[in-house]
Amino acid sequence: MKTISVNYKKILLSTLCSVAAYGLINGLLIAMPIWKYLVIELILTIGWKLTEREIKKDEQRS
Repeated sequence: MKTISVNYKKILLSTLCSVAAYGLINGLLIAMPIWKYLVIELILTIGWKLTEREIKKDEQRS
């Protein structure tokens, strides 16, 4: 029963964080000019590509 409550708290906390992050991102996008949004999108895309590359390297090692 203890693990169920711990998992429930983790799920609730992650959901709250997701909602807060979603609201923050939407607020920033409304307040920012479009070029700042494009810069953020570019940074996220580059970060994702680097992450994919690291995942592929780890898969090849194992």
